[in-house]
Amino acid sequence: MLLVDLSMIMHRCLNKMDFLSNSDGVKTGLEFGTLRTLEMLEKDYPAHQIVLCLDDKESWRKKISSEYKSNRKPLGNDTWKRMNKFIDFLKCIYPTSICRFQEADDVMFALSRSQSGPHFIYTNDQDLLQAVSDTLGVKVLKSWNSKLFIWDEAKVKAEFGVSPDLLPYYRAFIGDKSDHLTGVKRLDRALLAELIMWCYSKKNMTQHWFLQEIKTANWGSAKITADVTGFIDSEHWLDNFMLMALQCDDTIKIDEPIKDDEYVVHCLNEWEIASLRLCERFKDKLINTLSEEF
Repeated sequence: MLLVDLSMIMHRCLNKMDFLSNSDGVKTGLEFGTLRTLEMLEKDYPAHQIVLCLDDKESWRKKISSEYKSNRKPLGNDTWKRMNKFIDFLKCIYPTSICRFQEADDVMFALSRSQSGPHFIYTNDQDLLQAVSDTLGVKVLKSWNSKLFIWDEAKVKAEFGVSPDLLPYYRAFIGDKSDHLTGVKRLDRALLAELIMWCYSKKNMTQHWFLQEIKTANWGSAKITADVTGFIDSEHWLDNFMLMALQCDDTIKIDEPIKDDEYVVHCLNEWEIASLRLCERFKDKLINTLSEEF
C-alpha cells in the first residue's frame, strides 16, 4: 500500500503548475499536475495500491492553538469549489480516506498503524516521519526538487538524532515554521537529541520527569536555560507536542472508488487532458484537442 497525502500534492500543484490552462483559458495545472504525480508514483511503485488521504476542512488542532497554520493564505471559495470537484473526480479512480476533524497526517498515521505488511507514505510533512518503523516496514517518501528520498529509521536518526517515535518530543522544542509553531531559539539541537534519547533509555519515562530533566540540563548559558524553562513552564512545549504528535484513530476507513466513467470522461474533456496513461482507458470517448499541457 502507498498512502498519499493528496492535500499536499494539490496545494503544491496549485502553487507551482497553475500556469497551465485549456483552450478556453481555464486553469488546469492543479488537475494535470496532481494526476501526473500520481501516475509517477504508480509507475515507480507498481506493487503498491495508492490510497489518497485528505484533510478535513476543520481540524481539531485549531481548537488547541489559534496560531496553528495562521501564516497560510486562505483559499477562496472558487478554489475550494474547484478542489472539491477534482476530489470527486479522483474518488472515481482511487481508494480515498478522510475523517471528520482530522488532517491527512493523522489519517495516514492511523491507516499505517493498521497495516500488517511493508508499505510507503508519500508526503512532504516532517510530522509523518514519526510513522517510520523498520519493525512494521513503514518508510516515508519525501520529494525534493522532483526527486524522491526514502526515509527509514537510520535516516531519521542521522538527520535528527532521535528515533522516529521520539520526534514529537524533539520537534516540540524546535518548532515548525510551516505550521507557524515557534520553538526555543539558538537551542543546541545535538544536545537536545542526546538528552531525549538518554531520558528514553531510563524506562518508564514520564512527561513531567522528562521536562524536569530538560529544564535542569546544562545548556551552556543562563539565557538559553531561562528560555527553555520559560518555554516549558508556559506550556508552550506541551501545546507544540500535542499539535505535532499524530493520532491513531481505529475508526478511520478506506472508501473504495466510485465507478462513474461518464463523470471521469466529462472532466478530462473539460480539462483537455488526454496525454496521461489514465486517458488510455477512455481514448475513444475523449475529445482530441490541443492544450497547454506538457
